[in-house]
Amino acid sequence: MRNLKASKNKNRPKTLIFYVLLAWVLFVCIDIFKKSLFVRPSGFIIFYYVPSILLWIGFTFFFIKAFRWAEKASLVRKIITLVVISLSLGVIKNLVTWLVSYLLQWFYNPDGTTIKKDFLGRLSTFHFMESIIISLVIMAVLYIVDLQKKYRLKSMEALELESQLVESQLRALKMQLQPHFLFNTYNTISMLVRGNKNDMAIDVISNMGDLLRNSLNGFSKNMTTVGEELTFIQKYLEIERIRHEGNLAVNMNIDQKAMMAPIPTLLLQPIIENAFKHGFDKYIGPTQLKVSIQSKSNRVHIEVFNTGPRLEKRFNLQKTNGIGLKNTLDRLNKLYGDDFTFDMTSVNHGVKVTISFPNKTRIYHDKNGDSR
Repeated sequence: MRNLKASKNKNRPKTLIFYVLLAWVLFVCIDIFKKSLFVRPSGFIIFYYVPSILLWIGFTFFFIKAFRWAEKASLVRKIITLVVISLSLGVIKNLVTWLVSYLLQWFYNPDGTTIKKDFLGRLSTFHFMESIIISLVIMAVLYIVDLQKKYRLKSMEALELESQLVESQLRALKMQLQPHFLFNTYNTISMLVRGNKNDMAIDVISNMGDLLRNSLNGFSKNMTTVGEELTFIQKYLEIERIRHEGNLAVNMNIDQKAMMAPIPTLLLQPIIENAFKHGFDKYIGPTQLKVSIQSKSNRVHIEVFNTGPRLEKRFNLQKTNGIGLKNTLDRLNKLYGDDFTFDMTSVNHGVKVTISFPNKTRIYHDKNGDSR
């Protein structure tokens, strides 16, 4: 990576020189063509332009250095400094051009106009202001390019910060999952061992090991597929089934077209954990969990229903204190902007969560180097 950056830095001066030369060659060609419409081209014009273009090329690089030198100054001081430099170089360019023009005229016509008359003539015409205007234009162009560069860097920094925020929220979910889940699972194993249900205890330990392995290794990325997420959730539910001693009915309705759809990692886990914590554990009666995932119109639609108490009348999903749900909302917002829905509503004998977001399967697999 360092070698790559070093090679890029080495190529920057060459690229800069190329673009500066190209810009001035194009400018001269256009200017000569424009003047040729009114005055017949002659060797005088060519001799006039050679020192002129060389001066402008040298001044351009000086402008770039001056711009970098004034980089850390305040905005007002920076503008004043750059304008003064532009005016000064414009005047210098005029004096040099005038001197070259006079020498050429003297060479072609020694008995022509005097130095004083020629200087005053140029001073009273647009020729004197032309160089100053060009200097100011060059500085303005450099200023615009610098603003675009800073805007691009700020945008990249913002994207990086958003990515870091999503990753930190994912880590927070993992931290939330592991202590709470481990506590309940160890209690389940303890009860199974005391009841001499060793085979079931072994199954729980095996599923718990797979879950922790996936949590530590497999979920290091922000996005996964519906299929991978379901594999994780099913192992999670196997442990919960044993913990609830078979009183948990799970119904999965999964569209096969959605299996390869990208989904935020650990999206379902906090929702299902919330169903157990606030639904099943506080509900007397048959416990049922329904999970539906469909792919329609280039969108992924998820529904999770659990039997249990209804939501409080004052419940507001946007102001929830639950870490899992709050992080899930924030992650969806960072990943999809306004192009997602997340609702939690009370229905008959339970609560239903509905989520919808774009199915960006192709983009996801292109980034991860997978094939569909």
